[in-house]
Amino acid sequence: MKILLALDKFKGTLSSLEVAEALVEGLVQGMGQAKGQSDPGLMTEIWPVSDGGQGFLEALQLPLQLSLQQSAIHAPHGELALAQFGWQAQTQRVVIETCQATGLHLIPRSQRHPLHVNSLGLGELFWSAQALQPKEWLLGLGSSGTVDGGIGLAQALGYLLLDAHGKQIPACPEQIHRLAQIVPPSTPFIAPQTPVMAFCDVSNPLLGPNGGVAIYSPQKGAQPEDLPRLEAGLEHWVNRLCEDLQLTESASELIQTPGAGAAGGLGLGLKALLGAQLLRGTDQMLQLTGLESALPEADLLITGEGQFDVQSGFGKWPARLIQLAKERHIPVVLVTGQKLAIPQPAGVIESYALVDWACETENSSTASTSALVQIGAYLGKKWAQA
Repeated sequence: MKILLALDKFKGTLSSLEVAEALVEGLVQGMGQAKGQSDPGLMTEIWPVSDGGQGFLEALQLPLQLSLQQSAIHAPHGELALAQFGWQAQTQRVVIETCQATGLHLIPRSQRHPLHVNSLGLGELFWSAQALQPKEWLLGLGSSGTVDGGIGLAQALGYLLLDAHGKQIPACPEQIHRLAQIVPPSTPFIAPQTPVMAFCDVSNPLLGPNGGVAIYSPQKGAQPEDLPRLEAGLEHWVNRLCEDLQLTESASELIQTPGAGAAGGLGLGLKALLGAQLLRGTDQMLQLTGLESALPEADLLITGEGQFDVQSGFGKWPARLIQLAKERHIPVVLVTGQKLAIPQPAGVIESYALVDWACETENSSTASTSALVQIGAYLGKKWAQA
């Protein structure tokens, strides 16, 4: 029996790789005990996955043979932090996980106020990468703690953000309403013909009921009263981008672009500022990592994420993998942190939630690991006896 494990991160507790490794530990234990063998002959294959958010570098480091580079940047709330990016020397391709500079995990809970934080540190990371003179940029978008549409990035890249009196405004959503003019740098940050591909973790547009601002800002600390201000500010930002940079697309076209709402509107900002292609992260990563070609060889797929809900349909990994497995008639076991918030998807034969197994007295990462090992052991015993 060959089991392929491709699980997304369990946000705030375990990485994609850590989740899969804990399940494998349990599977081997459970199947070995049931068969009375230390080596039950179980074949497992772990694929770290990321749709553009946290874990993007980890998922691509081996497939693309990336060397990791380190850079000092400012976190979204202004404190100094260290970030990494990947470099593929053979192709002169730079790989950037944008949440290394904009991630929610970088911001202390007490300072998670989307109106006051920005993506300036991402621009600093871009400058570090630019020193290598890359011929291609591969960007992973997701897991952000910012909702600034890339205004902080713009300032870091040399764009002047001026008020009605010609003075620079602070590059944060709270101040966007004061923006009267955007002046681009005299020399473009990236040469016009340089490919910039942004892998988006979600396909949401920027604004509206299903927009990135409305759907994801509350996860980043936004209060209900903040949402109208965030939406109005970002709409103004888009209008200024279109007019001052003389973009060929209209503001409404940019706002409705699939992926524009990824990473707090960073998708839109990258498209407007650098001409980035906004791509569905899951589809691109399936090809880059080789996971799509490996899937037909599996007898069973185990996938999952921390919370499987309506948002999972906006381009998230587990939903896409379940769909692919169903097309290939491969049974799926779904493992989640919380109980399913939507009906169990077709193609899933069993689902397990960590909250049903975890010990509340342990810290979250220890409890999650323990629960995953238990689930794996249960499945191993069950399948060994089948």
